Amino acid sequence: MSWRNPRGRSEPNGSGDAIVRTQAALRIALANLEQKPKLWRRVLEGARAWAGVFIILALASVGYVYRAPVWDFAQIQIAKATGAEVDKITVEGAQYSSPDDLRTALQLAKGDSLVAYNTSSARERVEALPWVRLAAVEKRLPDVVLLTVYEHVPLARVEDDDGIWVVNKDGTKIEEDVQNRFASLPLLHGEGAPEAAATLFAMLTTYPNLMAQLDGATFVGKRRWNLAFKSGVMVMLPEDDASAALVLLGRLEATRHVLALPSGTIDLRLSERITLKLPADVGANPVTNGVEDKI
Repeated sequence: MSWRNPRGRSEPNGSGDAIVRTQAALRIALANLEQKPKLWRRVLEGARAWAGVFIILALASVGYVYRAPVWDFAQIQIAKATGAEVDKITVEGAQYSSPDDLRTALQLAKGDSLVAYNTSSARERVEALPWVRLAAVEKRLPDVVLLTVYEHVPLARVEDDDGIWVVNKDGTKIEEDVQNRFASLPLLHGEGAPEAAATLFAMLTTYPNLMAQLDGATFVGKRRWNLAFKSGVMVMLPEDDASAALVLLGRLEATRHVLALPSGTIDLRLSERITLKLPADVGANPVTNGVEDKI
């Protein structure tokens, strides 16, 4: 006896029903067995990949804690896996700093890992170099490091017991001029000259024409300056209000071209009088035409 279900399929009852169920179960089991190898393969492949990552991270953690060589190994492996290895180092703003000194301070070479590279420490090492005022070290992943340098500007040289030093506008010693690379810069003499140089330069920068012709300066008695110009003329500045004396010198140069003389002295130490000491053979020139020796 059989009956037809609502879908129109005739199903046996009794023992035949059990046989049908068994066959259906076998078909399902066989289908699952066919799918399981593919599923397990995917699971195993994923597990293997994650296991590699975990192993590297574990080694890195242990190496970092104990500073062991395994930390270096881990960095290399992570860098290779991510492509974070140095391929190019770009330096901007370096005019006076030695390339070798910069490379040594960076402690970085092509092919090195960037994974744990400490840019802050690198910046501190670069800023410890004599010419560097400020620096910035930037990782541009995956493979570029950018070093930006802001250097001191050399303005003069200072001679003291230690030799001849290049100084900036603040009078700060930058580097000893051993190879005479900066012979074209004005040379400062006298006790206390480096410390007083900042004030002198602050006044002279207002008069670029005077600064361009300055050959040297002597700090006299730690009180005032004598300026030596490339033409051979010496200008004696007062102890007080030297800026007012420079204003007057600027006017004399603009109207009389006093610094064009081959030699001589311009004494500006007294505010009420200018004294010109000219060589005997100076001849007719814009300085003496229409003026006396004392103005």
